[in-house]
Amino acid sequence: MSEKKRTESAKLQALEAIVRRFPKDDIQYDKYKTQLAWAKSGLFGEQRVDKEYLDMNIQIPHVYLYGLMTENEAGFQHEIDSIFICQHFVLVIEIKNYSGFIEFDEKTHQCIKKNFDGDIVGFSNPVDQVRRHRNFVTYKIREKGIDMPIESALIFANPKSILGKLPFNDVLVFHVVGLRYKIHQLIEKHTDERITVEQMMSIGQLVKSMHNNKPWEFNIDREKLQKGVLCSECNYCVVMNYHHGGWKCPRCDNRAHKEVLEALDDYRLLWGDRISNREFREFIGLASQKTAYRILKILNFKSEGASKNKKYIIPRDIRERIDLK
Repeated sequence: MSEKKRTESAKLQALEAIVRRFPKDDIQYDKYKTQLAWAKSGLFGEQRVDKEYLDMNIQIPHVYLYGLMTENEAGFQHEIDSIFICQHFVLVIEIKNYSGFIEFDEKTHQCIKKNFDGDIVGFSNPVDQVRRHRNFVTYKIREKGIDMPIESALIFANPKSILGKLPFNDVLVFHVVGLRYKIHQLIEKHTDERITVEQMMSIGQLVKSMHNNKPWEFNIDREKLQKGVLCSECNYCVVMNYHHGGWKCPRCDNRAHKEVLEALDDYRLLWGDRISNREFREFIGLASQKTAYRILKILNFKSEGASKNKKYIIPRDIRERIDLK
């Protein structure tokens, strides 16, 4: 059993919205643009590992889950990239998409990355990161009265990453192409079936139930963010005008309707998922309360409250909805 295709995290989506709406000449713009590039790179690496897994055709019963976001009892967050569960063991996976020369220092608990242009960058050791996740998963599984081997792996998805010495033996560290071999190696290592298929599925449900996809918390001056429906054809640099039942770009005459859905999704990510008629008009740039009401009615959002206190709830799947007509 595996989940559907891995998609963008709440953090990546929020960063995309910030980069679309943040002033390009602001001193902090490059910071958010760099964070977005890192987030996209991370997602690409995770999808590369998923692709390798799908090509493996594993014959034993198993569960493959990914993108787990949860908190421990102390309130500290765990973002676990992937978990492989079978009757023999559980494998907790951390994925990195770094390029360059990668070295690990077990004494300083630091990861050092030397880029091909000679620049050297230091990171906290991802091995410690996956160890932390492994300990958390171990605690949660044993809390349910199940005792079985919990393994961990750090997988590098970028073919341009060159790994140095690996000064540890409790975490598997390898390139993504080695996933097939490592999984079979672990199956050979743990030959006993420690749990039933029903228990395995129960652990999978336990892991899924721990997932809490909270909005990414960020500190930003929202007054700097550009409001309105932004034209995708003009690289989101031009605010579109409402004209005869739709939005029109004053620069390129783009008349697409999807941009209002993108704008409302940006509002959900950056301001919140509740919006009133007045807030909708102020954000979209509409003068008519009746027109705003008609558009919100077409969108068929769920709502709470009544009259002046009525709030419409912007759904997470808003971009998948039909275009406004």
